[in-house]
Amino acid sequence: MASSRVRCLRLIVKSLAAGMEDEIAEFENRAALALGNCYAEPVSGSEARAWFSSDEVKPEEFALALLDGRIAGYAWAWIREGDSTLSFTGLKVDPLLPADYALGVARALLSWARLSLEEWQGARGVVSIQLGLFGGWLMELLKRLLPGLEEFRVSSILMRLEDPGVLSRGGVVEELNPAVDREDAAIVSRIYNDAFSRYEAFIAWSEDDVEEYYREKARRHPVIVLMARRGGEPAGFVEVYPYTSICGEKIGYVSLLAVAGRHQGRGIGTLLLAEGVRRLEKHGVRETILHALPEVARLYYKLGFRPVRWYVKSRIPIGYLPGNIPSMETLNAS
Repeated sequence: MASSRVRCLRLIVKSLAAGMEDEIAEFENRAALALGNCYAEPVSGSEARAWFSSDEVKPEEFALALLDGRIAGYAWAWIREGDSTLSFTGLKVDPLLPADYALGVARALLSWARLSLEEWQGARGVVSIQLGLFGGWLMELLKRLLPGLEEFRVSSILMRLEDPGVLSRGGVVEELNPAVDREDAAIVSRIYNDAFSRYEAFIAWSEDDVEEYYREKARRHPVIVLMARRGGEPAGFVEVYPYTSICGEKIGYVSLLAVAGRHQGRGIGTLLLAEGVRRLEKHGVRETILHALPEVARLYYKLGFRPVRWYVKSRIPIGYLPGNIPSMETLNAS
């Protein structure tokens, strides 16, 4: 039997979300538990504050959906730097919502993303949409909303270390402190930009970006950054840290591994990964994981990692996104 209840749906941009950081954190944790993601790291209000108060995120790039005053989802929308023909959007919707409400929230957020990209940011061409977990409920929801989607493509793979004996243990690495050492920050910036500039969603890292990133990171984790040289030149770095998952497990995370292009294929990444895992073992982690780009997943497979989850994306012309954000802030249950 259809419900006659009318619920209030509001969309607010980043600058109006100030003061809601604790609710945002609670939403993140609730969603992770509902989806059974025991690798997820619990989010605190202070962490959410750092995400949503950063000057790097402009108000037109973020919107929060409130259903009867409670967070029901959010969306990001941004264009590739210097290229208005390719833009990106991603969204998260509360997995505990009834299907019709979830569909309405997703439609409203995608309508906002189209408005933001086309009218406020000047984007044209196609938009790359993060669909979430392959075969997951959000992917299926977006396929219903957007029949013009291209075939999905893998955006990242969550991989778990199952055979640590494959990793070699030889070689010399140096520990960096890019949060406080300007030279270390410059090394990380150069290697990162060189290693990742060819990827679709690349955003360059300045020395200031690196310093701020690691200062914030150090407030939450005992972050370890290791660098390897080749021929005396900085060739690559790895970033690892331990954390306690939302299910109470001690996890080791390889959050970043970068090798400069001219040094790739020389064993630098293997050396850094092996030493990073060794350092994590000292923290008593039970599992070590990483997120791999599909282009390099084969390398990690050879080093003892195995896929756990696949995350996918797709493209669609911006004009295929829903238009006309509802002028009445209501969402009717069916």
